[in-house]
Amino acid sequence: MKAAAFDSLAAEYDSSFTRTRLGRQLREIVWEQFNGKILSGKYVLELNCGTGEDAIWLAKQRCKVVATDISSSMIDIASSKVEASGLGGMVDFHFLDLAKPSLELNNEKFDYVLSNFGGLNCVQDLNPISSYLADHVKSSGQIVLVLMGKWCLWEIIWHGLHGDGEIAFRRLRKTGATAKIGSNDLHVWYPAVRDVKCQFERFFKIKKITGLGVFLPPTYLEKFIEKHPSLWSLLTWLEHKFANLFPFKYFADHLIFEFERL
Repeated sequence: MKAAAFDSLAAEYDSSFTRTRLGRQLREIVWEQFNGKILSGKYVLELNCGTGEDAIWLAKQRCKVVATDISSSMIDIASSKVEASGLGGMVDFHFLDLAKPSLELNNEKFDYVLSNFGGLNCVQDLNPISSYLADHVKSSGQIVLVLMGKWCLWEIIWHGLHGDGEIAFRRLRKTGATAKIGSNDLHVWYPAVRDVKCQFERFFKIKKITGLGVFLPPTYLEKFIEKHPSLWSLLTWLEHKFANLFPFKYFADHLIFEFERL
């Protein structure tokens, strides 16, 4: 992973994604995956924590959080936000490269792991992180991984109609695609569902797969649906009603994988 790409994005990440209406809406759907789970007092590892929005939410649920990222700029912003929220005692920040995870903390293992909004798509081989998590997650501990899916119906239709087949079908390439992050190029991979399951099933069993952004569009299309409030309301209703169902969930912008440690 290239830290420079995310360093260049850090300053504008909250304004361009976190605080947007669509960004908040999608993040709240991820948080819903923890509904019914006992979080108070639990030990949580967050991968690719970005500017700390999920870490703050977890800390407010009374979790003890270890938040990690490859970008020092992201961590600096996240740390400042956590302190401003009065939650500094609940969150520790550490540098972690998902491609070569090596962070050692103590002998205590994690109850939960969260990786949100495609951080793991920046890693071609998920086996190292799978093995790392197996060593650091308790038996029956749960991990929630949010990855960009291979078949994003919105992306295919939108860019197909605009005559940009290169972007419309970029996720289908086995070699991945190059994304522009700030002024930097970053290679991104879009693993098939079976490949994600295969790389984790040695140590974890799959509990659930949920679609995220089946009917709601990718955040770069927010300005389009902002012009159509009734359409936004309809898409929100459809998302909550059908995004968890087969076959709709497999055409989402992101897929939420929930695994349990064997």
